Amino acid sequence: KYSVTADKNITEKIKISGIYNYISKRYDDAENTKDKKLQPYHKLDLNAAYKYDDKISANCRVENILNEDYQEAYGYTSPGLSVFCGLKVTL
Repeated sequence: KYSVTADKNITEKIKISGIYNYISKRYDDAENTKDKKLQPYHKLDLNAAYKYDDKISANCRVENILNEDYQEAYGYTSPGLSVFCGLKVTL
C-alpha cells in the first residue's frame, strides 16, 4: 500500500485536503490461494472544510473520485464515487 496526503489552508476559514492510495494485489485468505486474490486499485479522495465562526462549520468529502471498481474483502465490492457533506452547529 502506498499513500500520499496533501493539506492546504486556502484561507483562514477554508481548508482542503486530498488522499491518494494505491493498494497492490493481495490475498484475502490465510493460505494465499489464487481463488481469493484481490486486484490492485487506485483511490483518490478529496475533502473541503469551511469554518464560518467558532460555532458554525461545514464540510464535504468526495470519495473514490476515479470511480474505481475494487474489493477490500473478497466478494464484497466497494462503492463507486460517493459524496458526503455536513453542517456542524454548536449551541
